[in-house]
Amino acid sequence: MDDAKIIKADETLIEEITKILADSFQSEGVTSWVFNFDKKNTKETLYRFNLLKMKLFYKNGDEILAVMKNSQVVGAAVLKKGNKISFTDKLRIYFPKILVLIIPMISIINLKRAFSISKLVKTSIDIEKPYYELVVVGVHPKYQGQGIGKLLLNKINEIADGNPDFSGIYLFTGDKKNQLLYEKLGYDNIQELGNKELTVYHMFRKRR
Repeated sequence: MDDAKIIKADETLIEEITKILADSFQSEGVTSWVFNFDKKNTKETLYRFNLLKMKLFYKNGDEILAVMKNSQVVGAAVLKKGNKISFTDKLRIYFPKILVLIIPMISIINLKRAFSISKLVKTSIDIEKPYYELVVVGVHPKYQGQGIGKLLLNKINEIADGNPDFSGIYLFTGDKKNQLLYEKLGYDNIQELGNKELTVYHMFRKRR
C-alpha cells in the first residue's frame, strides 16, 4: 500500500468519509443485527443520520482519519477523545435535520434488538480515564483485503502511543473477524457480552 496516504480529514471530506463508512458497515455484526437492510431506504437513512454524528465529531475536535489513494478516500476512522460537546453545539448540528430523520430511523430499526443492544455495547470493566475510543474504522468494499484497515489501525495506535495523557484505546465490535484482527494488533479482549444471536467484544489496548 505504498500509494496510500493517511491524512487528518478536514470538513470537505466528511460527506465522502460517511458514505464509505456506511458502505463498509452494512455487514458489521451490531449494525446488521439492529438495522433492517432489506428495506430500500436503510442505507440512505443511516448515511444521513451518521453524517450528523460525523459533523459532531469534527466539531468536537476528535481525530478523523482518511486514507487517500489516487485522490480518493478509500478508508476512514474516528478516534474519539472523550471530550464533551456542549448542548448548544449539539443543537446547532442536529436541529432541525434530526427531526425529519426520526420516522425513517424508527422504520428501519428492530426496536426490540435496539433496546437489548444498549446493554451489550457498554462494558462494566473499569478502564483508566481518560482514554481514546475507536468509534469506527472502515474500508470501502472495493479496497478491502489490501491492508488498508491494518494501515489505519497502526496509525491509530501510533497516535495513542504518542499521547501520554491517555491510558490507551477502547473499542467494541460485534464481528469476530474484526476482533481477531484487533487482537493481532495488541488489543486485549476485556469483556464479552451477548445473547443467543450476537456477541459483542469489548477490547482495550494500553498505551505503549
